[in-house]
Amino acid sequence: MTYRLDPDRPLVDEFRRVALACLDDAIDRLQVGAHADLEDDVHEARKRGKEVRGLIRLVRPALGDAYAAINAEVRDGARELSSLRDAHALVDTVEDLISALDGNGTDDLERLADHLRAGASVATGGVDSDDPRIAVARSRMETARAMIATWRAAIDVESVAGGVAKSATRGRKAWKASRKDAGDEQVHEWRKRVKYLWYQARLLEAADPDGIGPLVEQLDELSDLLGDEHDLTVLVEHVERGAGTDEMVDVDAARIVELARARQATLRTAALQLGEEVFGDGVDALVARLVDPWSTPAARARRRGPEARG
Repeated sequence: MTYRLDPDRPLVDEFRRVALACLDDAIDRLQVGAHADLEDDVHEARKRGKEVRGLIRLVRPALGDAYAAINAEVRDGARELSSLRDAHALVDTVEDLISALDGNGTDDLERLADHLRAGASVATGGVDSDDPRIAVARSRMETARAMIATWRAAIDVESVAGGVAKSATRGRKAWKASRKDAGDEQVHEWRKRVKYLWYQARLLEAADPDGIGPLVEQLDELSDLLGDEHDLTVLVEHVERGAGTDEMVDVDAARIVELARARQATLRTAALQLGEEVFGDGVDALVARLVDPWSTPAARARRRGPEARG
């Protein structure tokens, strides 16, 4: 499945095609008996949901009332899967932190990782395709798919430009706020805005791979930095909540928090520097870079078909 719009086809057809492909993949992964790797299927199904939400956000005004309904189905469907993924995500976070520290002074982290692996195994070990969380998630994705298959949105370059401008404005505002106060909540808000802009840049890349491609790579890297940073916030919260439990009985919680916060500081510094490259030239520059290749007369003629080119 390719998360790209074809610049030679009508935009409404392309938005529908990509959205349906994402949902079809998610639904297939959530089918009864489909799980060769349950953790991977759940993870990928959630990713497809996020991609759909990024896509419909790009053309939200054109969708009208359909936007809220589709967004709610996909969002709530993905939430059903969160508890099946979160325990494993914590393990990944601790292992990534151990790797970043090259194993130096990580005894407490390694003991915590052992506890978390056991908990993750319990969390998903007895889950099968009939689990109600999977069934509800699949049903919601199917409902969203039916809505998208029949939408009658009037999607054009102007509506796309408006969506990009909104995402870019929110992303730049969150970046500037994070420069002033790089707290957990503020940086998490910035992460969400970067993620949506990354999805949208990926969708639009095919119209100008040389011009848009480097921005997609920057947004991808920035999203990864902010994602890793947020994972450490979740780890800190988990460790602080777990003080005094069996999971933490042989673990120095304060030491883990110290290591996680130090790593966060490094990631935030790198993210803010990269944010300057992405957002420093302003919203208009981002909109022009992403949308102009779609708005030339030749591009519009290609999407209308041979008869429009004479």
